[in-house]
Amino acid sequence: MDIVLGRLDNRLLHGIIATQWAQHTKCERLMIIDDEVAADPQKKEIMKMARPVGIPLSIITLDTAIENFKADKYKGKRVFVVAKKPETFSLLLDNGITMAELNIGGSGYLSDEIIKLSNRYSCTKKDQEFLNKIKSDGVYTYIQYVPADTKVEY
Repeated sequence: MDIVLGRLDNRLLHGIIATQWAQHTKCERLMIIDDEVAADPQKKEIMKMARPVGIPLSIITLDTAIENFKADKYKGKRVFVVAKKPETFSLLLDNGITMAELNIGGSGYLSDEIIKLSNRYSCTKKDQEFLNKIKSDGVYTYIQYVPADTKVEY
């Protein structure tokens, strides 16, 4: 498995990711895939401040992530990936990158075509189509905000 856990979270790297999910996954690399943050040095530096101690962090574009996975840069490593949109994970899968599980975390506020999947995650119809595709690709997909919460299968 290339990715031990993928997580959808609009805040990307924050306290719950750093103090709970990173330890829960026993990851050897935490990867934030977001084109906007990766291209903005200030946002990138702010995000780096939340990095869990002792865990390497990558904040990269989707294209760079695909290139790195295809080049076996993370071969044999437990990689935990956080992204804002289901489309990111769908595109990783389309490019042959494997993922054990997709965790649906927090989405923040959406103003268009809201489909409420939980009290912490809402998405658009297009996002839901990507989630359905990810699940149909064989990825165990569930809603769980923090590791102590009960998993709710998607």
